[in-house]
Amino acid sequence: MPFVCIIAGAILGYSFQKKKSEQEQNTTKIYVVTAISAIVGFFVYAIVATIVSRALFGDANYIFQVINDFWKEAVR
Repeated sequence: MPFVCIIAGAILGYSFQKKKSEQEQNTTKIYVVTAISAIVGFFVYAIVATIVSRALFGDANYIFQVINDFWKEAVR
Protein backbone atom coordinates (compact mmCIF):
# COMPACT_ATOMS: atom_id res chain seq x y z
CA MET A 1 0.00 0.00 0.00
CA PRO A 2 2.75 2.56 0.71
CA PHE A 3 4.42 1.97 -2.65
CA VAL A 4 1.10 2.16 -4.47
CA CYS A 5 0.30 5.57 -2.97
CA ILE A 6 3.79 6.94 -3.58
CA ILE A 7 4.02 5.67 -7.15
CA ALA A 8 0.47 6.78 -7.96
CA GLY A 9 1.25 10.26 -6.63
CA ALA A 10 4.43 10.44 -8.67
CA ILE A 11 2.68 9.28 -11.85
CA LEU A 12 -0.16 11.75 -11.40
CA GLY A 13 2.24 14.60 -10.71
CA TYR A 14 4.40 13.68 -13.70
CA SER A 15 1.47 13.45 -16.09
CA PHE A 16 0.00 16.75 -14.89
CA GLN A 17 3.32 18.57 -15.13
CA LYS A 18 4.12 16.97 -18.51
CA LYS A 19 0.92 18.39 -20.00
CA LYS A 20 1.57 21.76 -18.42
CA SER A 21 5.20 21.89 -19.58
CA GLU A 22 4.17 21.13 -23.17
CA GLN A 23 1.96 24.21 -23.11
CA GLU A 24 4.61 26.44 -21.54
CA GLN A 25 7.67 24.90 -23.25
CA ASN A 26 9.35 24.50 -19.83
CA THR A 27 10.48 20.99 -18.91
CA THR A 28 12.74 21.75 -15.94
CA LYS A 29 10.02 21.56 -13.29
CA ILE A 30 8.82 18.05 -14.24
CA TYR A 31 11.18 16.22 -11.88
CA VAL A 32 10.62 18.58 -8.96
CA VAL A 33 6.85 18.25 -9.25
CA THR A 34 7.17 14.46 -9.55
CA ALA A 35 9.25 14.28 -6.36
CA ILE A 36 6.84 16.54 -4.48
CA SER A 37 3.91 14.45 -5.70
CA ALA A 38 5.60 11.29 -4.41
CA ILE A 39 6.04 12.91 -0.99
CA VAL A 40 2.39 13.96 -0.98
CA GLY A 41 1.51 10.38 -1.96
CA PHE A 42 3.33 9.15 1.15
CA PHE A 43 1.33 11.50 3.35
CA VAL A 44 -1.89 10.34 1.68
CA TYR A 45 -0.85 6.76 2.50
CA ALA A 46 -0.21 7.69 6.14
CA ILE A 47 -3.61 9.34 6.48
CA VAL A 48 -5.50 6.52 4.76
CA ALA A 49 -3.65 3.84 6.75
CA THR A 50 -4.40 5.63 10.02
CA ILE A 51 -8.10 5.96 9.20
CA VAL A 52 -8.41 2.34 8.07
CA SER A 53 -6.47 1.06 11.06
CA ARG A 54 -8.59 3.07 13.46
CA ALA A 55 -11.84 1.92 11.82
CA LEU A 56 -10.95 -1.77 11.60
CA PHE A 57 -8.78 -2.39 14.66
CA GLY A 58 -9.57 0.47 17.03
CA ASP A 59 -5.89 1.43 17.18
CA ALA A 60 -4.50 4.01 14.78
CA ASN A 61 -0.97 2.57 14.91
CA TYR A 62 -1.75 -1.14 14.51
CA ILE A 63 -1.45 -1.25 10.73
CA PHE A 64 1.89 0.57 10.84
CA GLN A 65 3.18 -2.04 13.29
CA VAL A 66 2.05 -4.86 10.99
CA ILE A 67 3.75 -3.27 7.96
CA ASN A 68 6.92 -2.62 9.98
CA ASP A 69 7.03 -6.24 11.18
CA PHE A 70 6.49 -7.49 7.64
CA TRP A 71 9.40 -5.50 6.23
CA LYS A 72 11.69 -6.50 9.10
CA GLU A 73 11.00 -10.17 8.35
CA ALA A 74 11.29 -9.67 4.60
CA VAL A 75 14.70 -8.05 4.88
CA ARG A 76 16.03 -10.75 7.18
